[in-house]
Amino acid sequence: MKVLSTFLILTLFSSCSYHYEETNSTGYSEGELVHTVILSLKDEVTQNRKEKIIEILKSLSDIKVTKGLTVSEKAETEDNRAKTNYNLVLQMSFNDLKDLHLYSVHSSHLDVRSQLKPDLASVPVIYDYWVK
Repeated sequence: MKVLSTFLILTLFSSCSYHYEETNSTGYSEGELVHTVILSLKDEVTQNRKEKIIEILKSLSDIKVTKGLTVSEKAETEDNRAKTNYNLVLQMSFNDLKDLHLYSVHSSHLDVRSQLKPDLASVPVIYDYWVK
C-alpha cells in the first residue's frame, strides 16, 4: 500500500509540472524565430490614422511565411521605466531564418514599409530571438 501511495503522489506531481509548463507557454514553438518590431509614430499622427496603420500592419499576416502575427498599442501601465516615445508593437514568428529573409523582401512587406515611412518618428526598433 505504501508503494502504491508513493506512486500516486509522484504521478500527481509529475502531471502538475507538465500542466504548469503547458499553461506558461509563450505560444511559440521551440526553434521558431520571433521577430518583434517597435514603432514610434510622429506626434501629429491622429487616432484614425493610427487605427489605419494597425490594419495595414495586420495585413502582413497574408504573407505565407508569417506565423502568429499580433499588432498592439502601447499599454499605459504607469511604469516609469517604460519608453514613452514608442506607440505600436508588431510581433510574429517564422520557422527559420530563411522564412524571415523571404518575408523581408516580400513585395507586401516592402509596400507596408513605404506606406508607413511618412508616419514614423524614427527608425523602428527590431528585436529577433530564437525560442528555446
